[in-house]
Amino acid sequence: MGPDEETSNTLIVRHLSAELSIADREGLLKHFGAESVKCMSDKGRMKHTALATFTDHHSAEKALTRLHQLEVLGRRLVVEFAKKHHKKQMTIVQSDQDNEETTVKEEKDNKSTDNTADKKSAEINQRRALPQTAISSSLGLQYAMNPRLNYLYPPPTASILNNIANTLAAVPKLYVQVLHLMNKMNLPAPFGPLTQQPPLVSPHPPGAPPPPTQPAPAPEEVFDQPQGVGVKRIELNLPSAIEAERQVEEDDQEGTAEEDTPSQDTPEMSGFGKFEPPPIAMETEEEEELEDESTDFISSRELRRGRLSHDEIRKLSVFKNYLAGEPNCRLYIKNVAKQTEEKDLRFIYGRYVNFEDDIEKEMFDVRLMKEGRMKGQAFIGLPTEKAAQKAVRETNGFELNGKPLVVQFARSAKPKEKADSKDKTGKKS
Repeated sequence: MGPDEETSNTLIVRHLSAELSIADREGLLKHFGAESVKCMSDKGRMKHTALATFTDHHSAEKALTRLHQLEVLGRRLVVEFAKKHHKKQMTIVQSDQDNEETTVKEEKDNKSTDNTADKKSAEINQRRALPQTAISSSLGLQYAMNPRLNYLYPPPTASILNNIANTLAAVPKLYVQVLHLMNKMNLPAPFGPLTQQPPLVSPHPPGAPPPPTQPAPAPEEVFDQPQGVGVKRIELNLPSAIEAERQVEEDDQEGTAEEDTPSQDTPEMSGFGKFEPPPIAMETEEEEELEDESTDFISSRELRRGRLSHDEIRKLSVFKNYLAGEPNCRLYIKNVAKQTEEKDLRFIYGRYVNFEDDIEKEMFDVRLMKEGRMKGQAFIGLPTEKAAQKAVRETNGFELNGKPLVVQFARSAKPKEKADSKDKTGKKS
């Protein structure tokens, strides 16, 4: 290691996959502790390369041990400490890349300005060609209005109002829609006493005698009644009987003053009433199971924080073709960091053992392999199969000392013994 590498806190990462975007590359390196990341383009001498700067040399050295020869999307990363000539090359390539980006951006801006100018001129020409009587040019309705279309209604008369009242009585849906419209227009509610009749336009000339008054026909005689079950008939007083009804109301008000006063129990209705949505029952969240957390072992919250997500687990090569295996009381763990000790594993898997029970305490066993071919692997013995299943579910993918644990059920030796016995019987025969 040279003098530059001893004090350097910058790593140069090569052979990054072309499938990773700049954001993905920055996220990958920042996940390993990088403070700032500079990514080069996929062309030129420094293609598929990034420069990662860390806070200090120790964190950079730690990230180097984890990133070097790491397989990401089918390509193995090559990581080393950046030297002075590396940084010079990166600055030159970065300046060239910035110049290319500025030229491309200027070309795009020029094209966009030309396109906007052409669009504006086309819109102006189109507006000039449109007829002046277009319905609504701003809303895209460019065709001209029909000159024969005329919505001139006659003024209200007594006969028109009677016909409208008959129609409202015959069609309940129309009655409801009229109430909606009155409510939307902030008109007074029609549920109280009779209001004063406005002046109506006379349907006959002023000099001619008035036509003989005839009783208004019933709604059943004019309109077809809808054949429905349970339809309530709405009774309306026609304008011809307004004066008589007023007189009756004045007589009733003198004798029944107490009945007109609203009771204290029933609230007074004003306007169209208060429309409220039906009460929605709030969904109660499921109560989480409260576990007796012990300070001697890891908590469930710390396990969830340190565990990788399912997407992150799928991307790592150590979990390729992962199978939990057949459930039993013994666990097999691999990808254990070299600085891990047995007390670390006891701190994690001791939460699945009831140490007040002597039998479970004796069945709990931790064996960590630090030498030979089994280096970086461990075996955990738990008291019950249920506890082992829970341990696999909660600790698989947990990062311990910078490396995620690969937790599986240990293979039993019984099937192998059966196969060996079969081979021996076959040889004897």
